[in-house]
Amino acid sequence: MGQNSRHETRDTDYGLRTTDYGLRTTDYGLRTTLPQMSRVLVVADDPWVVSEVHAALSIGTNELIDHGDPSTAAVATGDESVDVAVVDLQVGSMGGMAVTRSIRDLKSPVPVVLLLDREADTFLAGRSGATAWVVKPFTSSALRTAVSEASGDA
Repeated sequence: MGQNSRHETRDTDYGLRTTDYGLRTTDYGLRTTLPQMSRVLVVADDPWVVSEVHAALSIGTNELIDHGDPSTAAVATGDESVDVAVVDLQVGSMGGMAVTRSIRDLKSPVPVVLLLDREADTFLAGRSGATAWVVKPFTSSALRTAVSEASGDA
């Protein structure tokens, strides 16, 4: 592809190519969701969950803010000026459903993506006010898509 080509691609980190339209594509030509700069509150206390969320969302310009205390997570959505919250279902003594309800009770417009333990939890996730959810174990692509759609960047 030439310098003036309309569909020029450039190799970037993570084995992705960036087109001149700003979309990221894999070598298979699939679009990976990559919203512009997003501040993401990660509410989880299990190290492997935090690690997986970071691995999935650290590409691009996302700023990840770890928050292990579910009792203050709702207030943190406002204090940290976050764009989206990713909440583990099994976090601390409250649990992800209660954290989501707390965020909604504060009338916060912050979208919440719940990390569920099983498919059967999807009904409760919807009832709790979660914007989106993925079932663990999740793929990086599934989490990026859920966060992107929840935050309106899809």
